[in-house]
Amino acid sequence: MKRPISIQQQRDLSLSLSLSLSRMRFTTSKRSDRLRWLELTSTLLCGAVIASVFLLMGPYEQLKTVTSSIAFPQLPPWTSPHHQQYADKDDGSCSGANISALSSADEDSSIFPFTTINCKDLGVSDSQRLRYKPRADFGNASCRSKHEHPCYWKNLPLTGLSFITSLEAYEVYHARCTSSVNLTDLAITGDAPKGCRYLVWKSKDGMANQLLSLVSAYVYSLLTNRVMLIATDSHIEKYLCNPFPFSSWLIPPSFPEPQLRTGAMRVAEYVEEVAAKKLNNSYDSSNITIKHLQVYIICCDKRHDHPFFCPAAQRHIADINWIFYQSHEYTVPGFYLIPEFRRKLHKWFPTHDAFTHVARYLLHPQDHIWDQITKFYGLHMDGVAQLLGIQVRAWKGNYEPSISKQIERCIIEQMLIVKPLEVATYEKLDDATEGSMQVSSRKEQGRETSNSTEGPTAAPQKEKIDITVFVASLLSEYRDNLTSLYMKNDSTNNILRVHVVSASTEKKQRTGNARHDIAAITDIWMLSFMHDLVVTPYSTFGSVASGLAGIMPLLLDNYGQDKVEEAACTRNNVAGPCFLVYPRKQTCKLDPPGFDIQDPATIVPEVKFCKNDGGGLGVTSPFYIP
Repeated sequence: MKRPISIQQQRDLSLSLSLSLSRMRFTTSKRSDRLRWLELTSTLLCGAVIASVFLLMGPYEQLKTVTSSIAFPQLPPWTSPHHQQYADKDDGSCSGANISALSSADEDSSIFPFTTINCKDLGVSDSQRLRYKPRADFGNASCRSKHEHPCYWKNLPLTGLSFITSLEAYEVYHARCTSSVNLTDLAITGDAPKGCRYLVWKSKDGMANQLLSLVSAYVYSLLTNRVMLIATDSHIEKYLCNPFPFSSWLIPPSFPEPQLRTGAMRVAEYVEEVAAKKLNNSYDSSNITIKHLQVYIICCDKRHDHPFFCPAAQRHIADINWIFYQSHEYTVPGFYLIPEFRRKLHKWFPTHDAFTHVARYLLHPQDHIWDQITKFYGLHMDGVAQLLGIQVRAWKGNYEPSISKQIERCIIEQMLIVKPLEVATYEKLDDATEGSMQVSSRKEQGRETSNSTEGPTAAPQKEKIDITVFVASLLSEYRDNLTSLYMKNDSTNNILRVHVVSASTEKKQRTGNARHDIAAITDIWMLSFMHDLVVTPYSTFGSVASGLAGIMPLLLDNYGQDKVEEAACTRNNVAGPCFLVYPRKQTCKLDPPGFDIQDPATIVPEVKFCKNDGGGLGVTSPFYIP
């Protein structure tokens, strides 16, 4: 029976459709006011008619109209993502899926998935910002970053309704396949409830690599309708909030993940086995004996599991119940080589900025880290007209003066700061990450830099800053060099005020150390709040930050060589991170003759080689450029 839509939902739907049509038609061209008002009136009337026709459909038909191409297995009809109708109580194979908590959701929740947030309520100078409206955290701990992020990012592309609908359907699918089932027993036997399949993610290498891999695993789970779970020994749950409102993404404590993962067949061996059976006509697609598969995609494994990116291999992998996924790569560009995946990715991300939208949905620092991030932003960046981020990777672990010179030239060539003007002073801030040293540039004119109001306990007045330069590096020398640059080039005839600051200088990478990992997350998120970025080529740290920011960053070309006859830095050519050790010269044994991945940059137009010293495969996009 069709479930009726509430009056409030009808109003919200009509409003959202009208607003969408208005944005498409009511442009800022130089038409007369009269013509624009006529156009707006006709658009609103058109939107009302479309909304009325849309509301005549049943709830299931409405959702099919929106989602069209995505169909999650065994899900019943629904009207709103919040309704408990999602629970497939008649399906005995998943009868234990308890979605009853959804009954507390407001029946009149808006179908329009965006809302505004008043950033001034958070102490941020920006006014109201439009944001995606995440659902209530049923049973989950507080996660302020999920709601407050839009007040800090400078580029806010709206997430498409098709992708949002898929996200919300997946949230319910995830709950349905994890609630009231014994995941440990299912994994050991290799079984799964009807309509459910699973992917278990495990971390690999540093924090930036972990985030790239986690986003890739989630995109793959969306594309293939798999429930993504994370191994508890990855410890990512200590830093990030659980993104799913109705279920947990953690495997149970008793889950024997290491044994199951290492005992599972690798992708390459599975493809060889299927190819051999097809050759002697012994392959039976209705009798899949393998129930566990290990996907291990890293730079130093001679591309062993790269048959994973062959279309026919994916069709055979689809029926395997349990995948154990471990990587330190951003593999999404490789998914574009698979036609079925490419169609879905185009529908979800028309501008090819998958990483920005997925990462902003999936990655949310926990409150204790978010407090540190927002406090640092409030002290050094709030209200500043220009925020410039510089990320410097010390590959050899030592300070290289040539890199500092290259950064200076990049700033000058790109006119990121017109000319160095300020005097710098060191300033230790108790509110920053423990052990960090902050550097602030200020005019020294023989007077106090701030004025106090009456009373011995009055807080100092915050000095106006024109530009804040945030330097993220393990080594403090790169920040100190910029500071000394402004000290030597002081000009009292100009009022430009520059503030140079760092959140931490860890000296060396210590992955797995909680304090170090928190410092890495803080640096990545601070960089993502900048108006523009200068990053190290081939560095996953900088690519995660620029992807979160929605910025095509400037890359330091010929890194560290300081070739003065060439540009110090140029704008990147792809959206989001790169797949660094990508599939190439890859034989696809299960595909038709002649289909191999020789040069992946020539297979589909949107996938190109990244513009960095180490190569890599990326996705081109009409992306945001500062």
